[in-house]
Amino acid sequence: MFCKKCGHDLTGLDAVFCLKCGTGTSASPAPKKPKKLAVLIAVAAAIVLIASAGVFSLLSESEGDATLGLADIAGNIADIVDDVVSIGTGVDNVIWTSVEVGGNSSFAMQSDGSLWAWGGNHHGELGDGTTENQNNPIQVMEDVAYISAGQTYTMIIDSYGTLRGIGANQNGQLGDGTVAQRQYFTWVMNDVVAVSASTSHTMAIRTDGTLWGWGRGQHGYGNRNSSIHHSPIHIMDNVVAVSAGGSHTAAITSDGSLWAWGSGAEVRSLRNVSHSRTIDGVMVLVDIDGNPMDDFTMPVHIMDDVIAIATGQSHTVAIRTDGSLWAWGSNQQGQLGNGLNTDVHDPIHIMDDVIAVSASDQHTMAITTDGTLWAWGSNGGQLGDGTTTMRHVPTRIMDGVAAVSTSFNTTIAITTDGALWSWGSGQMRLGGERTFDNMHSPMRVTILD
Repeated sequence: MFCKKCGHDLTGLDAVFCLKCGTGTSASPAPKKPKKLAVLIAVAAAIVLIASAGVFSLLSESEGDATLGLADIAGNIADIVDDVVSIGTGVDNVIWTSVEVGGNSSFAMQSDGSLWAWGGNHHGELGDGTTENQNNPIQVMEDVAYISAGQTYTMIIDSYGTLRGIGANQNGQLGDGTVAQRQYFTWVMNDVVAVSASTSHTMAIRTDGTLWGWGRGQHGYGNRNSSIHHSPIHIMDNVVAVSAGGSHTAAITSDGSLWAWGSGAEVRSLRNVSHSRTIDGVMVLVDIDGNPMDDFTMPVHIMDDVIAIATGQSHTVAIRTDGSLWAWGSNQQGQLGNGLNTDVHDPIHIMDDVIAVSASDQHTMAITTDGTLWAWGSNGGQLGDGTTTMRHVPTRIMDGVAAVSTSFNTTIAITTDGALWSWGSGQMRLGGERTFDNMHSPMRVTILD
């Protein structure tokens, strides 16, 4: 069997999509490309690059059209950023347009839609059809519009708007109706413009603004411990952005309001929590109506005028329309950036002039309007300040940054000259040399023949 688009030999492979270009085989043809959808996803990805490296869509529904428009929120971003810097061509003569970091895997996309991957691959999450780690970036797919990397699995959207997943699936986090690990990209759903993958649950936004979730809990439908769904279920409507954290989820609706659900201080807000009371001998938090709110299994309203969000393991950061950055949730490692290490239940102001933010387990990265990258929180080298010292306030890392993505122990950034940089955990080729040590400062990533 051969791919209908690029002719790649699929003989002997248990795959319904071509590993090289992603096109459906004769066993499962690719869907017809919806009108305007490829352009829509491309524009959405470009705006996300500006607005947040950890947020997956900034869209609003347009009147009389099945697709979505970008005018309102794009206008808000334009008010924040007077002169948006462009990404140039790096020394590798390629244009890197976006980056994404999973648990132990790293990804970068080029302007031609090709997807490159390297790092850990124990569950096949790199998408190269193997479970072998890769120390050098390798091309794994073409025609990719967007990617989100979870802890041990990966979700991609192609230019057709088709969502597919690969890797670990023990909690149904791929959304293909099974719990089988996938070594090849498996189809999940069509007409998708945004996706966010986490540890064991996934969230996706479709072209009609509906939000869907699947996996174990935290997707906004039922109890977090008992609610496991192997296929997408509808959560809410009019959603323009979503971010799936380790123990919670946050979403922005078309009116700029922020909603969250899950467990712990990362969700609680004085807007929703009134006091505590004893239920069956146990002291629990309750809402203004007296209902227990130990776990927020359904979306609750947090704040307004939000244009971008990022969620870590147990904390959340949000950018408001005026460019101010706000944070709340767990703070033992200083990941909120307020100079303390105590948990915060209400959003607090951290800094201004922010255009992008990415959060991970216990640290946070942010880009300001002048292209400066800032970092704070836990630090085993992933902050990139040349040390392993924990930072409780934003610390300047490097200049001229256009995009950033961070995970538990690795950070990747694209600078305005198109160069790709990485720091934190090693196990990759950097600057032509192979390293297996933690890197405490940014180093260039190169593609080796």
